[in-house]
Amino acid sequence: MISIETLEGKIVSIARRYARNAEEVQDFAQLGRIAVWNINEKRENVPESYYVQSIKYAMFGELKKSKAQKRIPLESLSSLDAPFEEGEDGSLYDVLGEEDTKFEDIDTIKVFHDLLRKKFGKFYVRGKRGILSQRNSEKVANKIIQTSIEEVARIPKKDVPVKANSRFFRNLGLHVLLANFYQDSAMNAVQAVYPDEFQPWEFNRSPLGYWSGDNGAQNGINAIKWFCKKRNIKKLADCRGVTRRAFREDGLGGLLSMQFRSSPFLALRTQFSELKPKDCNTRPKGYWDSEENQKTELISFLIEHQRQDISGLTPEATYDLGLKKFVNSSALISFGLSCLLNHNYSGQIYELFHHHFPKQILPWTLTSRWTDNPKEIAGKAVRWLFDKYLQIPQDEINSYASYKLFAQVGFGGYLSNPRLFNGSVFKFVDNAYPGVFSQSDFSRYRKIKRHPLRK
Repeated sequence: MISIETLEGKIVSIARRYARNAEEVQDFAQLGRIAVWNINEKRENVPESYYVQSIKYAMFGELKKSKAQKRIPLESLSSLDAPFEEGEDGSLYDVLGEEDTKFEDIDTIKVFHDLLRKKFGKFYVRGKRGILSQRNSEKVANKIIQTSIEEVARIPKKDVPVKANSRFFRNLGLHVLLANFYQDSAMNAVQAVYPDEFQPWEFNRSPLGYWSGDNGAQNGINAIKWFCKKRNIKKLADCRGVTRRAFREDGLGGLLSMQFRSSPFLALRTQFSELKPKDCNTRPKGYWDSEENQKTELISFLIEHQRQDISGLTPEATYDLGLKKFVNSSALISFGLSCLLNHNYSGQIYELFHHHFPKQILPWTLTSRWTDNPKEIAGKAVRWLFDKYLQIPQDEINSYASYKLFAQVGFGGYLSNPRLFNGSVFKFVDNAYPGVFSQSDFSRYRKIKRHPLRK
């Protein structure tokens, strides 16, 4: 058994091949994590190659599904049939997994199934293939979830996000139902029954990757906006005295730590752009002279542009944020960092960011910085692209390498430079992997695989 954590790097790299843009990387990665989880639930001693193929299959299946979505009626159950073999007879008890589950309270589960019979009838409980064979099966699943919350456990509405958790549904034998209808998520199940009533951060645990990447940054801003509304924070004066504890009490402690370096000031600044450290009682002596505070200002700049603190990210995850789209002199000056940029770093944006984020910022993360030893840097860039970012096996590189790919990752100018590679994809790749490929491997008639970073 190989854990999701062990395969995380492989999952994300494969997701980058299927995602149309950086924003979709985390969506595809989540599909890969679910695929790994399903394997570990059902199989033992599976080789890594099996995991990799399953991850690819899950992501490719999502692509096919999205293309066919326009042709499938909204009430279609095609996606629900996938976990079952054709022709298999089943019942609601099979779907709920009653025989395989250890219950903590036998009386509770008996009451639960008695309620199901009373509310939905024997037809639903013992019908062929359970509720999946019935019309409006998703509505039936929602009703079962609602019954378990309101009539079995009688959980007060305000306590539902915390008490109606995965363990609660597992004890009722609903874990397989969650897997088939709600992506194995108690939060998804609760939100399906009570749409727009609870925010993701009100649950015991936010969804995996919820605070990460481009979508994670926007989720964080939405959460801070919700926090300010709930706490009646409407003006600068209201920010004074807001503590970390307040964020933790509202389920946002993880967000504060991941995106705002545990700083209420950085978090609140997403809603009040004119907010200064002194407005939050957090400005220490010598604030503006400290390198640490310079870094804080850069993080504030990233947050202003709906990105996160990149300190703990890998170079690959940092690249996914698309910093080169907005990190430029005019944006930094508009944010009030003119003095920092020009006096401390002679106007060199790369030097400024690389100084404070040396592990995250590569010469090609921002506007390309290849003035010194351009061929050497080009070789490192190409090897990084295939070995680390996309993790393409070396014998497949010639099937992916194309002018379009290099142009989209920002390498096009150096590829086309007549003094360097003169537009030759072969020379560009050969510079990174000398002697590995021949000119014939890059024939114009070769089959180019589906473009990893298509727009």
